[in-house]
Amino acid sequence: MRIRPVLLAGALLLGAGATTVAARQIDKRFHESFDVAPGARLRLTHGDGQVTITPWDREVLDVSVRYSADETRLGWSSEVEFDVVFERNGDEIVVKERDRGGITIGFHSVRNHEYVYTIQAPPWVGLVLTGDDGDVRINGWRAAIELTSDDGDIVLSGIESPRTSLVIGDGELRAAGALGELSVRSDDGDATLEDCTIRSGRIRLDDGDLLLRRCSGDVEVRVDDGRVRIEAHGPGALDIGSQDGDVEVQLHAPGNAALTVQADDGSVDVELAAGVSAAFDVRVDDGRIELALPAARDVESSRHTATGVLGGGGGRIRIRVEDGNVSLREAR
Repeated sequence: MRIRPVLLAGALLLGAGATTVAARQIDKRFHESFDVAPGARLRLTHGDGQVTITPWDREVLDVSVRYSADETRLGWSSEVEFDVVFERNGDEIVVKERDRGGITIGFHSVRNHEYVYTIQAPPWVGLVLTGDDGDVRINGWRAAIELTSDDGDIVLSGIESPRTSLVIGDGELRAAGALGELSVRSDDGDATLEDCTIRSGRIRLDDGDLLLRRCSGDVEVRVDDGRVRIEAHGPGALDIGSQDGDVEVQLHAPGNAALTVQADDGSVDVELAAGVSAAFDVRVDDGRIELALPAARDVESSRHTATGVLGGGGGRIRIRVEDGNVSLREAR
């Protein structure tokens, strides 16, 4: 007769009298401060912890961590409890969660598991953050930001960074400010960027909606499955690719327009401010084209194509759609 391992383990525990149940509340606090100078960088690995980073005018990087949990143990167990490691390597400050492992004989449960990182530093300290499942909030930063998150929401406000690089697995992004050279890669989550100045940007969403509102700059957008909305975009070139979802664009800056849209399956709606200058070229494979451009000249249109000139024709608008309708109109 075969004895199942689970039953055998239970019998051994009962036979040894190891049936004691222990419960406790854990509340731990960690704190370290480091003197820093221009060129300093924080490398933070925060696991599932929530992170808040705010600037101050002291040349000190201050890190506080609070960990809380409800723990229940049955039988013997040997666990490495939560800990945080602080290290300094030249100009780089390293803060990371110590690995929690060990062997448990019996039952071990941790409930209401939560930990929070609260960080204050001069805004010129560079940030390199890596997290698993925890939200991150950064306010008023001026140095480069590199962030990787598996499953957590990201909120960036009042940013004046020369470079912002974000890799997000499954979480939402909200950002505002001067993001400099921007790179966003998201697997499954919406992204909203408002009141942003972007020197050059590349945004890639596999599955999620994108909203750019009152932003400016040269931006390349690629969305596989989601809606793209660009509202009141200022000066700058837009290059948009969408596989499955509608695209809405408002170009509110007069002067030479630079817009390219390639959509596989979805409608495209483009609204142009008065004073926009561009030669436009629109083509659809399966759909219709609607033009509402009273000031356009040299217009030639058919069911699947439309070309013409707005203003001096110094800019360019190019739209290609395989399956969907296109609307190109002047703002009212």
